[in-house]
Formats: sequence, structure tokens, C-alpha cells
Amino acid sequence: MISVVIPTWNGERTLGPCLEAVLGQRLDEALEVLVIDSSSQDRSREIAARRGVRLVTIPQDEFDHGDTRNLGALLTRGELIAFLVQDARPTSERWLANLARNFADPRVAGVYGRVVPRPDAGFFARRAAQGDLAFATARVERRIESPQAYAALSPMQRRLFTDFNDIASCLRRDDWRRLPFARTPFGEDMIWARGVLEAGRAIVFEPEAVVEHSHEYGPAEVRRRTRIDAWWNRTYLDRMSVASASDAVSMTRRAVVADLAALRREGAGAVERAAVAMRSVAHHAAEYRGFLEGSRSAERRLTPCQVPEESLRVLLVLHGFLPETTAGTEVLTAGLAEALQARGHAVTVLCRSADPQAADLSLSEHRYEELRVLRLVNHLRAANLEETYRRPDVEAVFEKLLERERPDVVHFQHLLHLSSTLPAAARRAGAGVVMTLHDYWTRCPRVQLVRADGSVCAGPPPVLGCVACVRGDSVWIPLLSAASRPLAGWLRGLPRRQPGPPSWRTDAAALLRRPAAMNDALAQSHVVTVPSRFMRGKLVEAGLGGAGVVVVRNPVDERRLAGYERRARAGPLRVGFVGSLVRHKGLAVLASALTRLPEGAAEIHVHGDATSAAEFRDTADEARARAGSRSLRFHGAFPPAELGRVLSGFDVLAVPSVWYENAPLTILEALALRLPVVASDAGGMHELLEGERGGLLFRLGDANDLARVLRHLCEEEGLLDRLSAAAPPVTRMGAHAAEMEMRYRQAVGLARAEEA
Repeated sequence: MISVVIPTWNGERTLGPCLEAVLGQRLDEALEVLVIDSSSQDRSREIAARRGVRLVTIPQDEFDHGDTRNLGALLTRGELIAFLVQDARPTSERWLANLARNFADPRVAGVYGRVVPRPDAGFFARRAAQGDLAFATARVERRIESPQAYAALSPMQRRLFTDFNDIASCLRRDDWRRLPFARTPFGEDMIWARGVLEAGRAIVFEPEAVVEHSHEYGPAEVRRRTRIDAWWNRTYLDRMSVASASDAVSMTRRAVVADLAALRREGAGAVERAAVAMRSVAHHAAEYRGFLEGSRSAERRLTPCQVPEESLRVLLVLHGFLPETTAGTEVLTAGLAEALQARGHAVTVLCRSADPQAADLSLSEHRYEELRVLRLVNHLRAANLEETYRRPDVEAVFEKLLERERPDVVHFQHLLHLSSTLPAAARRAGAGVVMTLHDYWTRCPRVQLVRADGSVCAGPPPVLGCVACVRGDSVWIPLLSAASRPLAGWLRGLPRRQPGPPSWRTDAAALLRRPAAMNDALAQSHVVTVPSRFMRGKLVEAGLGGAGVVVVRNPVDERRLAGYERRARAGPLRVGFVGSLVRHKGLAVLASALTRLPEGAAEIHVHGDATSAAEFRDTADEARARAGSRSLRFHGAFPPAELGRVLSGFDVLAVPSVWYENAPLTILEALALRLPVVASDAGGMHELLEGERGGLLFRLGDANDLARVLRHLCEEEGLLDRLSAAAPPVTRMGAHAAEMEMRYRQAVGLARAEEA
């Protein structure tokens, strides 16, 4: 099978002819076509659907030249993966076969074809196409025969040697899997080509695989594109496209002269030459100004990814693990670890343990089912607030562990109760570093963006107001937030450790230094992922992470859902609650809503530990008090393997959290089973259920609005069935492991390149 991946966005003018040409290819094997659309506002998706190809839609702001193509590769099955763009049209029904025939040589990793301008292309579009390396007519096969000769190439020679163009190209899946495309605003194809060439593989230019492709750009767009091009050349090849303003003027002059010569060769008359000359000056002035700006903008030199080994040594790090702690992050990490092992990788879990019988900072090895688990004891004896996020003693233990284990990649699932300095330690050790943020610990010392008085911290961090929040004085938050700017510099300069017990001043200094520590932890990570767009927005709002944060949806582990059978509705509406019995999960709101329904209309079934911790008992007692005589039943905790059976007992799952849940596994698991969900309309919950896709939303913390929604479910016949049918697809654990392996290989490749 050959898979063809086509990224699209507002491409209705050209997508139809492109797809017709692809679907008309003559092949000796099966053809698979995938269109990945970045939420087009025109008829692009309708055109793709009408032609019967597979269609996947992503948010526009999640498009990345490298990662969107990686997603296409992940979602397809062919041993060869062809990449095309929406406005490139193969000119022959043998286009794909001409690309594919080159893979008869097992040394070939990638092939790209000839690009010619469209028949109706204007003068500047024709000139740009004719000046491109992909306009050549002779087949070229490139591999590094002599490492010494390759190392001696000039930046320009290296640019020519590593040329590759994924406007119309084909890759061997095994080579892509070992070296995915890099995340980058430009040049993902050439970065990839350089990586595989340096790994001893071959790249082929195949002139008999021809596509028509050209653009009519105005001066502003030309300037933008050449600025990016020059940035890429400077960053990845140390090549200055244009070194000075005088060079830009000289290059503009030469380009205009060349345009006029081309017009004379084409037989253009004097009037046409004069008209084009005026446009040529503006066009090339913008072109070389962009090259000059891009050459000056590169602040650091990067090197391309290097190809990691087939099997990776993976260290998963988090703040607790099964069976000691059983929340969503722990369950997800266990499933990911097992799936990675099934893919042939050597996986170890490192977690913080609260074992009171073990010595503080001791490290011990255990087994959890088929997983190797290292438990690092931390009794949380922080001397001051800074030690809640920065622990040199924990870092020292971690450094010794890294020296012993020598992982290829370290994936931090959480740093709570460990130290924000661990990503830097992993990077110093030469590992690829990946971080996933499951909650708001990096921007909120209280983790959940919930203040001491139970209110949600909705806006940007209140800076000094965070001190009042952490110390339980929420009433002072507005005043201290206003005083943050004049006092911040003075407080930030206080010594890290001062004699005597922690004070308001030292707490303030520690919290003011905290964002910088978190930003450094993120900056030390080669890849940072979050499970929701909402979470990414909250990080950007706080000045953390920026646009480099990648949204990777949480998966569902199918094994946890075994035994589920959707219940036939009979009698009162059975509303289920599954999870930790902590206040911010909103069980009290659900209990209050129950009392606002007609007697006997609904009953609540709670599955979670209501006995082992004082907070759990208090939450359960408050819910009982609010429910009064209504049917609120506690069934206790259950092993993960029993989840499917537990969910079988519900008509609807309630997630009434009073904080910005990120991407709750309980909602995803219910959607996977098409069990309808009722959830608060905030955070990632809103993102998952918006538009009544598998469930209904109510106003966060509003028991009256929750009661309205539950009453709707009780009274409207067929509503549960309609919600069930509308449940969106969710990511399965196997697919998640494949994507995370791709992220790991991105990170490991960058780490190896840093060492080179």
C-alpha cells in the first residue's frame, strides 16, 4: 500500500483537480489518501468528502509544517508515504509509480519529483519555478560517500546537497518512523533529508514524477517568505543568504537585469518589458530585503535531528504511581508504559513515594505488573516555599540515577514533589527531554488554579496575590496583585535562604522566582505537550511555554473498559460519579442538584475512596448532608480493571468539577463507550463536549443549572440515545504510544545533535 497525505487549508480552488489526479494514479498496489484540513472556511472539506477520501480536521492554530505531516504518517498505513500539497497537481497517472520505483533500492529513504509552473502562471511565478532545484530534468541520487568530504562542504554546498521538497515527495515509512519531521515553520523536508543522509541513507530526485505548482505572490508575501527562508538557512546551515544592505541592493539589481534578459528571450515587446521592469524592482527589492532581515534574525544555531536507534530506553517520571496513588496521570502513565513496551522499547517508571517506613530520599526498585518501577521517597519536609519546587537534594539523587540508567529519553509526566530542575539534569545527561503538563502546577503553586476560599483563579497570575492565596488569605489577593510591580524587584532579590522560619517576605520571594524556574524547566525540554488547547492557552497567558507547546490528546486504555454493556434505561436516572473525592471535583454541587429534581427522578452512584483520607471523608460527608434524604450511594474504590463494569451501571456520567479540568480521563473513557456525559462548561471539559458531542454542559459550580440539565435528561425521550450517537472518536492507547514514540524520536534526535 502507498499512502498519500495532503494538508489543506482554504484550498477549494485547487484541491479538486489535485485529488482527481491522485485518485487516477495507475499503481500495482493499494492506494490510501488522507486529507488533513486545518479548519478551512471554504468548501475544502466538502470537496474531500465528496471524492471519498479520508478526512481529518485539526484546529488551524495546531498546524505545523512538520508535525501535521507527522500526524498524516501516523494515521496512515502504507509502507511508502507520499506527501503532496493542495495546489500541486500530478501531470501524469504514473506520478506516484515513478516516485515509488526508486524504493527498489533498499538504501533509498526519500524521493522527490519535478515541479513545473502552472500553464497560466505569471512571469514571476514562472521565474521562481525555473530557479528552483526541483525544476531540473536529470535524475540525481545523493548519499554521503565520504564523511570527510561531506564535512568539508561549504554552507551553500550543503544546502544543495541536502535539498528535498515535500511539495511532492515520497518517504519510506521505516525511515520516517526512526526520524520524524521536526517541528518548524519552514524547511522540515530539508532537515529530514539531512538527517537521513547523515545516517547513511540515500535521497533521490526523480524528474519523471512531475507536478504543476506555482504561486502568484505580491511583494509583501515575497518578503515574508524569504525572511523565513533566510532564517532557516542561517539557523540550520549557518549560511548567510544576504550579508548586508548593499548586497541586497546589488542582488536586486542583478535580478532585475536577469528578468529583462528573460523577457527579451521570450520575445516580449518594449511596452511589456517596461511594465515588468517596474514590478521587477518592487518584487526583488522585497525578496532581498526579506533575505537580509531573516539572515539577521537568527540568534542561535541549531543542528538537524539525528536518527535514533530502533529501540529506545525510556524513563517515565511522575509524582506518584500505582498502586500507591491511583489518579488519572498515574493510570495514563501505566497504560503508556505498557504500550511502549509492547512496541519494543525498554521502559522504566520513576515516581515519588510517600512510604513512611522508608528513609527520606531513598531509592528502591519494585515491579508493578509487567513494569519496572523505581520509587524515590520524599517525605515533603520542605524548609521553605522554594523547596516545594526546587530541591537540589532530589536533583542529586536523580543525576546518579541518570548516570546508572542512561536513558535515551526522559518523559516527565509531573514534577510535583520532585524538582523543577530535573529536566535540565536530564538534558545535561544527553537524554531527549519530553514534558507533559496534566494540570496547572507550572503556573499555580496550588496546582488547580483554585484559591484557598474555593474560587477559581480565572485570569493571569496575580503575582504577589499568589502569596496571599498560598498562605490562605484570599481576601488580600486584589490588593497585593496591584502592588506586584513596584515590590517585585525588591522581593525577588532576597536571598534564597534566610535564618529563622519562613516569612511572608521569603514566601513572596520564592513565588516571584517560581515562574522563571518553571520557564527554565519548559525550555530545557525538547518537546512539551499538553492534552488540551485550553491548557496551552493558560500557559501562554502566564508567559510559560509559548507557541512551542504541542497539543497531544489524552488516550483511552481499552483494557480498562472491558466488560462494559450500555444499560437500558429503567426507573430513576442513574447518575454516576467516578474519581477522587476531593472538594474541587464538585461532588457537593452534584448532590445539591439532586435535591432540585422531582423526588425519585434520579439517583447518584459514587465510585471513589470515601474513607482513607480526611479530605475524602469530609467531601463525602458534605455531599451526604447536601443530598439529605435523596438517593446518594457510595460504592467505594475499585481496581482499574473494573472500570467498564462500573460504567455499565450508569445512564449518564457526571463530571461536576469546580476547577478547570484539563482533559479528564473519565470523560474520554465515557465517550469511548458512548456513555453520555454531563460536565461543567469550563476548561478542557468544554473543549471535549462542545456542541453536545456525546454530552451536555452546565455552568461551572451552578447546582441549579446542573439540575436543569439532569431534568432535561430525565424527561426528554431519546436524548440519551442522541448524545450517545454523537460521541466523537477518542485516541486509543496504542495510537497514543505511536505518537509519543514519534515525539521521543524528535527529542532524542535533537539531543544527539546537541552532543555532535
